[in-house]
Amino acid sequence: MERDFDRTDRSVRGETDSLGKLSAVASAVASALAVRQVVSYADAWTNLQNQLRQVTDSQEELNRVTDRLLGIANDTRSGIASTANLYEPALNSA
Repeated sequence: MERDFDRTDRSVRGETDSLGKLSAVASAVASALAVRQVVSYADAWTNLQNQLRQVTDSQEELNRVTDRLLGIANDTRSGIASTANLYEPALNSA
């Protein structure tokens, strides 16, 4: 009986160690995905700012247009990039 308990104890400890390692791997993967997503958002923001710089004459105007687009995106619960794409023809004609 004692031997069975020892075997069960070793088995449970082994499973616990395996779960701990799996948890560490899952955390690393989640962190990598989060970093990749942040980089993707930063790239999208940079692209948007570059597009807007082409159709604005000053930093103040760029800031105003960006604020307006952010406001519209928030009000309509849509992404800033898709909102900017929607208004791009109007911005280009200005």
